[in-house]
Parts: sequence; structure tokens; C-alpha cells
Amino acid sequence: MNCKKNILAFVFLFIFVFKSQAQTETHPFGLGIMIGNPAAITGKYILNKNNSVAGGLSISSSDYTLIYTDYLYHVHNLLIRKNQFVNELTPYIGFGGLLASTNKDRSQDDHYLGKKSGNLGLGVRVPLGAEWNPKALPLGVFLEIVPGLSVVPTMDAFIQLGFGARYYF
Repeated sequence: MNCKKNILAFVFLFIFVFKSQAQTETHPFGLGIMIGNPAAITGKYILNKNNSVAGGLSISSSDYTLIYTDYLYHVHNLLIRKNQFVNELTPYIGFGGLLASTNKDRSQDDHYLGKKSGNLGLGVRVPLGAEWNPKALPLGVFLEIVPGLSVVPTMDAFIQLGFGARYYF
């Protein structure tokens, strides 16, 4: 039950704190899903043309709960803009953290997850990716690879990979 309260607090903090920032974009907040490792509900808030904050919540009812958040820097003019698709593609790099909690006893440690139920894991992430935002739709489709380092319960490197989509409103 305590884990659910923490998750709800994170979601409300993510939405309300970043919703209060000044915004020039028409659709600054996106919400969607990501498949991969981890599969998650994902959100993104565009702070300005070059910066955004993204996060996600992944719940495996039989295994773990994971929350992550990243500060992203959008790298404009990195690609040679030869067609409309490339013009609508924005590469990004970022830095963030994750918090994980195991829901059951496990046979082995798995990066940021411990062996015992209730173990808390912490890690840092460096997301590298690109998001396609078609001008005609308030939609973002993204692909990212995220190298990271677990710092609790064990020091271990990991790589996450995700593909997802967000609807911006």
C-alpha cells in the first residue's frame, strides 16, 4: 500500500510541478506507453525548445515496480534536414534516475532489483534517443537506448531499450 502512495505522489508531482512552468509550445505535455525494457506508462513535459522532463512508471504485479525520471536536452541541427520526416525528428540526450522496488523474493539480483521482496533499488540513467513529432498531429513516437548504473543494492551497469508513443495535449 505504501508503494502505491509513493507512485501516486510521483505522478502528481510530475504533472503539477512541471505544468506550472512557463510554456511556449502548443501541446507541452505528452502521455503514452513504452514497450521494451522497461515497459511503462510514460510522460513528457516540454519546458522549452531545447529542454524537457520525461518519466515513466512500470509495474509488474508479480515482480517489481519501477519509476524513472530524466532531464532531456534536445539536440537540434544534428541531422541534415533533407526531407519532412527528418525535419520532424528531434534527437536528445539526458540524465536521470530510477527507483525500483521488488514485489517478491527473487533467485538472483537483477541490476537495480534485489533478491528479497521490498528491496529498494536506485540507479542513474543516460537516455539517448530521438522523437518524431509530426507537425499535423500532437503525437510523438520515440526510440531510446539508456545505459545506466545501478548504485543500490549492487553496483552494476545496465542497458534499457524502449520504443513508445505519446499523445500531447
